[in-house]
Formats: sequence, C-alpha cells, structure tokens
Amino acid sequence: IDTGIVDNILNTTNSNLHIFTIESLVYKLEEKYKDDNNVYIYTLVQFKSNIFTKMYLKKKQLSNIKLAGTLNIKSENQKDISIVKKFLLKIIPFSFLESYFISMYYRNLISKLTPDLIILSTPSQKPLDYYLAYEANRANIKVVSPVYSWDNLTAKGPFYFDINYLIVWNKIMQEEAIHYHGYTSSNCFIAGVPVFDIYTSMLDKEKEEKEGFF
Repeated sequence: IDTGIVDNILNTTNSNLHIFTIESLVYKLEEKYKDDNNVYIYTLVQFKSNIFTKMYLKKKQLSNIKLAGTLNIKSENQKDISIVKKFLLKIIPFSFLESYFISMYYRNLISKLTPDLIILSTPSQKPLDYYLAYEANRANIKVVSPVYSWDNLTAKGPFYFDINYLIVWNKIMQEEAIHYHGYTSSNCFIAGVPVFDIYTSMLDKEKEEKEGFF
C-alpha cells in the first residue's frame, strides 16, 4: 500500500481499483482515496489453516527440487516430516488439497467484479494471499506480484499458486526467478524496490519544504 504501485495505476489508467487490505488499514485508505470514485476498499479474509492446507503447502515445497536444494530456505512450513506423511503427500493429488483453499467471499466478488488483473502483495508466499491467489487461478485471471524482499526468491520457499507476472528489484533477482521459479525475461520485470517508494516520497517532501523555506 505504501508503494507507488497503486497511485501509478490511478494516475496512468482509467481503471477501477479494488483494494483488499488488513482491517487496521481500511480507515487510512478510505481517507486517502475518499475523493476518488475509482477506488474501493475491502477487508482481507484471514487464512484458516488445517491439516489439508498444510499438506498442500508441504507438497508444493517438495515439488520444487531446485529450490529445496538451496542452503538458506527458511519457510514457515519447512519441517522434517515422517515417512508416513511423505507417502500420503505422494499419493494425495494437488486437486484434492487445493479444494481447502476455496473462499466463497473472494469467489463471489471475482464473479461480480470480473477483474482484468489481480495484484498481490507477495507471490503467494504469505497466508493472507492464499485464498485470493487460489480463486484468481481458478477463474483464470492473470496475477502479478512484486517480490517483497531481496532474499524471498530463495529463502521463502516456492510460490504456492501461479503468479503470471513477477516484479523484482534487480537483475540478480530476475536471474533467481528464472533459475528457481521458471520465469523468463518476458514475464519477470525489473522495477527497482517498490517498498522503498515511501522513503522517496518523504525525501521529496523534505526537499520541497526546504526550498520553500529558503
């Protein structure tokens, strides 16, 4: 939300923007965009974990051989598992486990709004993104996401759902996305560091205040 992504979309397109955010930020965003008729604010649905969603996440992790071989993987779901669990993960299909990520709240909204594109805060690496990512994939809607931090492509495990377009900080991260996650230069874009946009705004404001003073 503090990146320039939202404002850039509003300033360069005539799109309607539907923002899903945590409850504590709803009022702040409603105030910020209260005069913009193209912006709509919603509260994110909290993810509810269970044994089947955990099995799905683990199965996804184990399916990425390249990433499983990295030395710095520290995903929240990365734990040693028993032989029995490994067997169950092998025989239970993804299609069955995926059904536990259904969110009728998002499904109904997607059906009503028919979005052209969904932008996530992470490439389905955080629980708050799971439901929306799943429903977007189910509805065949294109998904784009920035990579939040410099080490997330190698330290946070695989993407749990399909992310069509990825936004990375630099060439090194683009190469990691290509090597570990199967992207190409045509669907992984270098755009700097979106999460640092807020600091640029603060510096610009400070510069304007100093120039006005003198």
